[in-house]
Amino acid sequence: MKKRLLLLILALVVLIGGSSLAYHLLSDQTQTPVVNMRDSETGFLDFAAEDQDGNPTRLSDVITGRPAVVYFWATWCRFCTMGLEELLTLYDIEGERVQFLGLNASHLGLAHGEADAGRAYWVEHGFPFPTLYDVYAEAVQVYDVTGIPFALFIDSGGNIAHRQIGFQNAAAMAELIAELE
Repeated sequence: MKKRLLLLILALVVLIGGSSLAYHLLSDQTQTPVVNMRDSETGFLDFAAEDQDGNPTRLSDVITGRPAVVYFWATWCRFCTMGLEELLTLYDIEGERVQFLGLNASHLGLAHGEADAGRAYWVEHGFPFPTLYDVYAEAVQVYDVTGIPFALFIDSGGNIAHRQIGFQNAAAMAELIAELE
């Protein structure tokens, strides 16, 4: 009886592990295809959010005609906070040419009061670029964000040049930024 139970558990582990491996091998989960997401006025799809002080704002209020990196993050996401440190490195190098914007998507973790924790985290770490808070869950819907960290690389014409899912170090992000005009 114990032997059958052990074999059943082993078979389930192999099945689940094999399915997961096959899924990841057959699908590229790190970079989604480039999509021209243009709005007639802004050049990109706009959404409502809140700024650091809780004031309503829109992406179009923050993004100008320069290339931009919009980085979706949450305080409870370890890879997100690691990625913010990588973005800080890039900001020091590319901050004059490229706009950097954080986008707190803490509601994805369904943690009550997480936007307040995000605001405190941002102030505590003194990031030199702004962040918005997706308290209305519009940004993740508009850009079909299925996981974080997630980054949008927007060229100066407002085109989405790259959509990146998952942690990327500064060198990997720098390659994508180099392609932005």
